[in-house]
Order: sequence, then structure tokens, then C-alpha cells
Amino acid sequence: MEDLEKTKDQLVDELQQMRVRISELESSQGDVSLTESIIKELKENKEFHLQLFQNMWEGFAYCRMIYDEKGRPEDFVYLDVNVSFQRLTGLSDVVGKKVSDVIPGIKKDYPEIFEIYGRVAKTGQPEKFEINLKSLDIILNISVFSPRLDYFVAIFENVTEMRMAEKEKTDLVERLFQSEKLQAIATLVGGIAHDFNNMLQIIMGYSQLLLEDKRKDGQDYGDLQGILKIAEQGADLLRRLLIFARESPTDKTFVDLNYQIRKLSNLISGAFPKMIELDIDLHEGLHPILADPAQIDQVIMNLTINASESMQDGGRLQIKTQNVFLDNQPDGFDISLNPGAYVRLSVLDTGIGMDKQTMARIFDPFFSTKQRGSTRGTGLGLSVVRGIVENHGGSVTCESEPGKGAVFSVYFPKMEYEESDELITQSPPATFLTGTILMVEDEPLLCDFGRRVLSQAGHDVIVALNGRQAVDIYRSRHRDISLVMLDLLMPEMGGRDCLEELAKINPSVKVIIATGLHLDDQLKAELAPFVKGIVYKPYRVFQLQREVNRALAGS
Repeated sequence: MEDLEKTKDQLVDELQQMRVRISELESSQGDVSLTESIIKELKENKEFHLQLFQNMWEGFAYCRMIYDEKGRPEDFVYLDVNVSFQRLTGLSDVVGKKVSDVIPGIKKDYPEIFEIYGRVAKTGQPEKFEINLKSLDIILNISVFSPRLDYFVAIFENVTEMRMAEKEKTDLVERLFQSEKLQAIATLVGGIAHDFNNMLQIIMGYSQLLLEDKRKDGQDYGDLQGILKIAEQGADLLRRLLIFARESPTDKTFVDLNYQIRKLSNLISGAFPKMIELDIDLHEGLHPILADPAQIDQVIMNLTINASESMQDGGRLQIKTQNVFLDNQPDGFDISLNPGAYVRLSVLDTGIGMDKQTMARIFDPFFSTKQRGSTRGTGLGLSVVRGIVENHGGSVTCESEPGKGAVFSVYFPKMEYEESDELITQSPPATFLTGTILMVEDEPLLCDFGRRVLSQAGHDVIVALNGRQAVDIYRSRHRDISLVMLDLLMPEMGGRDCLEELAKINPSVKVIIATGLHLDDQLKAELAPFVKGIVYKPYRVFQLQREVNRALAGS
């Protein structure tokens, strides 16, 4: 910026010196030697200024202003430009031409340029300003002054890279703020989730125990089913909140993708404007997938909401499922999946579409095509979709062109199963192994529920209300204890520290973790030698019985 000012000041000084020498030439009258000396000096100055003009790093344009009949700036003509003008703007062969011919639409798009240039050309007062010429994909810092009435000189430099670097820094700070905000939410949600899961577990657990003694045609049975259903809806809501906070455990089971879409169809259609037509095309005989139903719902909702927001003036949204087989080189896709059978979920829209640059970033966290300050999203929707899909062994792709809508395709591996597989049923195992179980849980009502369920299955149950108490019990009775059922968040001594102490007493200790929170890969790796199963709160009776049976069997 300082160099730009120096260049302008230097030109003005040199111009003034030339005027002085011209005055001396006029007053020299008949002095031939003095005249020749002055002419020679003027020629040298002309050559010097020509070299300065052509080699200066900043762009230079000398122009004449054109006014309308009311004296308002209407256009301007390029009288001379330097080499840097062409290098910085990409414009060539402009001398003698109006700017409106060189850059069509410039007056409509950037009227402030004409106001500033016209004002300087009339008043002679220099001005500085910065402008983003989107038509030329350049940001210019311009210093303009007037050498004489109705004429102006614009000296400018390209500050595009500087402004982009400043914007990138600002965006980085904003992303950091968003990341810290999400981490704070995750911490808050994680703390609440532990207590809330325990409450839901008690409601669901005792409802199931009471249902065992009720006749299915009785009023009490229906009432208890209603309580159980609402509690399960609360558990599902909590799982969704944990997904947002990236603290969600996955509870994978065999899932019918068509069923999940049908279940959400009313919610999807009700969430969109009426001018969006919803078309659901579900393939009959669709293969099952191994997935977390709550997270699959999240994928479906995020993709459909994203599609609807691209159709502000209405359009058609289609949700489609299909069985597909991918070979080594699937046509039109670049997806890192092994060859084999997959279930494809497609979400198609007739919205505004995207260019290649936008498509390259759509799965980036915090990236959003919405206007700055929009309350319609955080830029996390598609990144959450990608994370969920890849965590399920699948992949997500996108096809789009500007003005031609978009197609998002999600691929989940087909799961093979036998009709006898227990995962597709909700009945307890036919044969139970029994043993002595140490249940470590700080919530007394949960201890009572767990004791009753496990005792009914033929187990002897010992209860410890915290980790320290569990270590003392295990130290004296570990030869009798077949399995430890361990909560992770407890007072006095947490589950992780408790497990370390149990392993010191018996390196072959068998443990089931009972938790409502996500276990990261590092923690899973540390617990792997001892943990024989994980049951996520709130769990059903059959799920607890199944995990205990598997652990005792050593599977």
C-alpha cells in the first residue's frame, strides 16, 4: 500500500518538474543552446517516465470521464494503460475503448466506481477505495487522482491473495469456535445422558418385569406397554442428541431400510413446503443391513432436509432403495468399497444443483452453501451422514450439476443371516449358562432391577454400589465370581479404574460394560482383553440376558 502511494507521489513530482522545465523553455526565447538543453532534458525525462510507467508493479490507467446531459458520471475511456494493468486484470487492447464495452454490465454491478472516478475527475481531490470485481475474480485496492479536469489516473494493486488469507484466518477462528462449542455441548450432553439413561432404564426395566405378570388382554398390560413405548421413544431421542454431540454408542442390529423410510415418511413430508413433491420408491425384497436404526434415521433425515433446502421454489424429491452389486470399477463412482452386494439408498432432488468446486467440499465439517448468518444449518449435516455411513462399512457419493439437481447415493453392505440367528428376534436365548455375577452400579433401583432379572435366569447376584466396594468384594470372592457387570461412571472409583484393579487381582477376569455413552476406539482397545460384551442403556431384558449368556460362554 505504501509503495502505491510512493508511485503516485513520484509521478506527480516528476510532472511538476516537467512543467517547470517547459516554462523555462518558453521564457528562453532566442537562447538556442539553452533551448536545446531543455529539449534534451525533456526527451530524457519522457523516456524515464515511459520506463517507469511500463515497469511499475502496480496497474496504471489514464482515463477520460464521460458525463450525461445532467453532468452525472456515465462512462469513461481508457487513454493509456501499462503492462501491469493487463497482467493484474487480464484485460488487453483497451486503449481508446469505453469501460462499458470492455467489461459489459460494470455500471450496473459496480455503480460506486463511476461515482468515485467522476467525483475525483471533477473536484481534483484524490481518493482511495477497495473493490471486489467478481466478474474478473479479483480484489483491487485503488488510489485515484486527477491530473486535470474531467480526467483521472487510477493506480491499483491486486490484494486478492491477502484478503483470501485474512478470510481463511477468520474462517479458521470461527471453525475453532464452533468446534469448542460442540465440544461443550458434547460434555454437557454426556453428563446429562448418564443420569437420564439410568432413569429410562428403571422405567423400562420395571415396566418389562410388570408385563411378565399381566394378561395381554388386560387393561394393565396396555397401560404398561404405553409406558414402555414412551420410555423407548425417550431413549431414541437421547440417542439422537448424542449423535449430534458425537457421543453416541452404536447399537447395531439387522435393519430393514424400507421399514425405516416408511416409518419416517410422514415426518419427512410434513417437514417440507407443500410445493415439494415427495416420491418414495422402495424395492421389494430389499436385503437387510447391520445398522443402528437411530443413526440410519439420522442419515435419511439429513439427506432429505439437505435436498429440500436446495428447492426453495419447489420441486420433486425422490427417496429410492435398491439391491446392487458393485464390481471393481463401478460406473460413474469413485468409492472405496470392496466388490460385492450392497443396499443402495438414493435421495434425488430437482434443486439448484452444485458445481465441481462445491461438490469437492460438501462433506467437509462446517462447510455450508447457505448464506452467512443463516439459521437453517451449521454445515454439519452431510459430514455427520458421511461419518455414520462409513462407521457402518458403507460409502456415500454425490452427482450434481448446476441447475440439474443432485443425487446422493448411500451404499450399505448386504448382511447374510440364517433364519435361526438370534439377532433378528427379541426372545432370550433358549439355553442359559449360570454363574455368580458381581453387579457394579451406583443407582440402587437399577441394582434391584438387575438382580431380579439375573436371578430369574438362575444366576447368583452380588451387588456393589461403587468401584471401590466392588474391588473389595472381588478380592475376597473372585474365585466364586464368574462375571462382573460394570458401569463406567460411578462415584469414589470409576469403572475404568475399577477394572484395572480387578485385573490385578485376576488377569482372566470377565467383564460386561453397561453404559449409555460412546466408547472410543482407544478405550475399547484398552478394555478389550477383559471386556466380553457391552450392553447399552437403556436395554431390554432380553438384551441383558443375551450378553450375559454370551460372556459366560466365552463368545
